[in-house]
Amino acid sequence: MLGREGISKEKIEVIAKRIRKKKIETIEAPRAINTNASKNEVQKEKVGEPRMELKTQLQFELTEFEGNRGEDRIPVSGNYDYWLLLMEYFLAKSDTFEIHCWNEEAANIDELTSKLPGLFEITKESQMTIFIGLLTEEIVDFLLTHHVGKDGRLAWFSVFLSKKEQHIFSSEHWGTEFFVPDVTEEDLVFIKHVAPDETNFNRYT
Repeated sequence: MLGREGISKEKIEVIAKRIRKKKIETIEAPRAINTNASKNEVQKEKVGEPRMELKTQLQFELTEFEGNRGEDRIPVSGNYDYWLLLMEYFLAKSDTFEIHCWNEEAANIDELTSKLPGLFEITKESQMTIFIGLLTEEIVDFLLTHHVGKDGRLAWFSVFLSKKEQHIFSSEHWGTEFFVPDVTEEDLVFIKHVAPDETNFNRYT
């Protein structure tokens, strides 16, 4: 199966498998101990209370756009190979999806409703149409093969992926801004491997 930019599913799978094989251990930051606490309090902290693991969040975005027109949000490369690789990687970790389209993007909304009838719930808001549903083979295939609109821009303003009601990944502003709420070192290696050179990364806990 080929995406519209010609990247093969086989290539996506090879890269994803190679990255997933890397076993990178995360090091838990030492927890500060109150030196003014009594010996019993310190012992309780060490033995009786489990340590909370802080999640590392990652926000990253493209910084260069076609024709220097940031309002159109079309990558300077003119293609979405990086987006296909990111989606393939995080779709494998997810079980539900949510797509947001501006109501004025009628052609993209019509394509979703006509090609995937009955596979999701549709909610209409004042300015947006929202699609929510379980990830099926048909939906995954559609996302990876119908992702570019007639104007050359990504077809959907936002795509959110979740697993057991936990947010896993989001693609926003037509595939030029992304957020991973609990990124692992393994995820980070993959993301930096496939992201365009002009990507800006912000990692925080």
